[in-house]
Amino acid sequence: MSNASDFISENGVLIKYNGKDSVITIPTDVTEIGTEAFAGKKKITEITVPGAVAKIGHNAFKGCS
Repeated sequence: MSNASDFISENGVLIKYNGKDSVITIPTDVTEIGTEAFAGKKKITEITVPGAVAKIGHNAFKGCS
């Protein structure tokens, strides 16, 4: 399970995920997933997105399976 310290966010925008987990739960205070926030994280198999997320940036999951 992901740790809060694995996420870089600013003003509710998730800018980057730096963790190595395959199962991710995005923090509940995130309202937007930024451009390429998870790009290249090939080991991710599952992401739980909170209901408050209203926007997902371009290529946010680029390279993810």
